[in-house]
Amino acid sequence: THQSDLDFPLESHHIMPIRAMVIKYKVTSIKKALTCPQLFDEKNGIAACRDCHRLFEDESHEYYRELMEIADEWGIR
Repeated sequence: THQSDLDFPLESHHIMPIRAMVIKYKVTSIKKALTCPQLFDEKNGIAACRDCHRLFEDESHEYYRELMEIADEWGIR
């Protein structure tokens, strides 16, 4: 059973990390961040419990690899 099944809070995992988007889209201020639609693109995120969120960031885990395949298919990585 995953924590989210037990009414635990979910976390947001960014497929393309925020730090990568800041560089790619040249976000240099809060104003630019607030007007950068890519930072708020729902297709760039996935909700997960804390344990699963950590697995999404572990390059050796199957969750990470599957998520990257989806990102490539969607063209968001």
